[in-house]
Parts: sequence; structure tokens; C-alpha cells
Amino acid sequence: MAEGQPLPELSTQAEVQPQVPPFYRAVAENQKAWREVKHGLLGSHEMPRVSERIEHNMKQVFSEYIDPAYPRVILARAVLQDSSSPYETSFYRYGSEYGILPYPESVTPEDQQYYAHGIYALNEWATNYATRYYFTHTSKTPLTKSLRQLYTQAADALFGKAPYHQAYKHMAEVSKAAQATKNNFDHATFQALFQHDFTVLNALIANTPILEATNLDALAVAIGKQVVKPTKGSTPYYTHLIEKTVGSAVTAVAETPTDSSVKRSFKRTGKSLIQGGQFVMPGVAEVGIAAPIVAPVATILEGAALGEIERGLAVGGATLGTTAAIFAFTTIHETVHGYSTSDDHVGLIPEHLYSPPPKTDK
Repeated sequence: MAEGQPLPELSTQAEVQPQVPPFYRAVAENQKAWREVKHGLLGSHEMPRVSERIEHNMKQVFSEYIDPAYPRVILARAVLQDSSSPYETSFYRYGSEYGILPYPESVTPEDQQYYAHGIYALNEWATNYATRYYFTHTSKTPLTKSLRQLYTQAADALFGKAPYHQAYKHMAEVSKAAQATKNNFDHATFQALFQHDFTVLNALIANTPILEATNLDALAVAIGKQVVKPTKGSTPYYTHLIEKTVGSAVTAVAETPTDSSVKRSFKRTGKSLIQGGQFVMPGVAEVGIAAPIVAPVATILEGAALGEIERGLAVGGATLGTTAAIFAFTTIHETVHGYSTSDDHVGLIPEHLYSPPPKTDK
């Protein structure tokens, strides 16, 4: 394509740093370019100490699956999320941002849209699964472990299980089948998520009696069909409504080339409030602080408007604690996305990395 070149072409630069994998070089170049960009007051700002600490924990907790040499993912905080177009930047980007997704050969053209929906949902499930595992295995005392389990379960239910109900439902069945046969479900999940080796996970899916799917790709298609067209039977309709509502909300704040500057600003604000964070690009993850700021303040102001300042402060304080827990969960979630990427995958999702568009003289 005209806008960028596939990552394999980096092999022509092998003489620069032959010992460093091409993907790691791409990450380093992304981070260098990102740091050189001027970030406004409400834009992205690096949290170096947090990035360093989380990298240490990630490589300890998932030591079997993350390469010790994997570049540290930059974790940034932002009030308003970055809305720059991949066509206008000098960063390495994945093909999905250009409208390109390398579908597996087993997925027919008729099923591609279902697969895209399903594999995205499964990737969110796997990322949240790893996030909860991270919090459990970085606890230092039984008390903190119990508290972390409590708030991560709540955050996962709100931002994972609610919008991606079908993925959670099916993977719960795979987990039950794995336990029944004494297979290591954690290993299968993390090997697929971080190393993109689906051999064990595919075997577990195939051996789950209640599922008709025989591998991850087939399961993604099945989930996609259930999301697009609600199933009949025991599954409550509200779960499909939530999935549909979340998708509609995200679509509503997606920017288009024809949007005016004012409309883009409104959409960017809406996106920052709806999404707690985003995996920006290989090497950079971003967590939004707009929602944690707005939620408790709005609650306090509501109480004040009703003449119930004490109630507003009390509830606002509880809301602040809740949003702080959600902020922590989102922070690790986005970082897991960062460490589960390669030149051909973002977690469970097949991808293709493209180099920056060539610079042209204006």
C-alpha cells in the first residue's frame, strides 16, 4: 500500500542493529518519535517510574511468556486521548488502522465480519484475565490480595463481562473442561496471548463438549454471530443490548475525515470519557484520567445542587475510591495489550505491522 511498507522490509536495515529483532527496533523508533511529539496540557504524558515498575512486575509474573529483552512499554496518562490519524504520523502502525486485517485462511469471506467481532471480544477477555492474574500475583499480603480480587472482579465485570458476555461465557466453559481434565488453563491462555502460540488453547477448545467450535478461529466466528444476531434461549437479552450499546457508543465517538474541528473536539472528549485507556501503538499505552476526575466531581456537585453537600462528599469519596480502582485496572489492562504485541499479532488478534508513511516535501 502507498501509505506504508510492511515491517519485514526492515531487514534492509539489519546492518544498523543486527542483534535486535526488527519488531523491537520498530518499538524503539515509535517511542523516540512519540517522545519528540509536543504533547499539550491535556494530552499524553509519560509516567516513567510507573512504566518501569510495571515492566518489572510483568516480566516476573509472566516470566515464562514475556521475553526479558522485550522493550519497556511506555505508559502515559492523558486527560484527552490522542486522536491523530495514522496517515499523519511517523509511527509504525498495525494494518487494522488502515482497514486491513489478515484473516486466517480458515475464515471464509462471509464470516470475516463475525470473526473480527469475535476475536476482538476474545482478546479483551484474555487481556482482562491476564490483568486479574497480575493483580493477584503482585499482592504482598493476604489482605491486599483479597481487596485486589474484589475490585478487579468488579472492574472486569463492568468493562469486560458486560460488553463481551459471549466471550466470557464460552471461555468459562473451556476453563471448566480444562479443570475437569487437569489441563493448565492459565498456561494455554498466556501462551496464546503473549507468545501467539494457540496449540494448547485450540486443543482445550476442541475438547470442550458444550462448544461446537474446534479452535480459536471457529470460536471467534461463533461469538461474532451471536453478538450480531442475538441468540434465543437461556441467554438474557440485556447482555446483547449492552454489547450493542457499547459498540454504538464507541462508533458514535469515532472521528471521520469529514468532521469539523469542533465536532472532533467533542468526539475526542466523549471517547476519553467512554474509554478508560487505549493501546496507542507498539511501544506506547495510554490510560485516561478524564473519567476518574469527572465521576467523583460530578457526584459531589450533584449533592451540592440538591442541598445535600454532606451526602455528595460521602458518595463522591466512595466514587473516588471506586474510580481509583478502575484506573488501576485500566492501567494494567492497557499495559498487557502493550506486552502482548508482536509484528504479526496484538494478543490473540492477527495483525500486520506497517512502517511509517514516507515523508513528502510540502
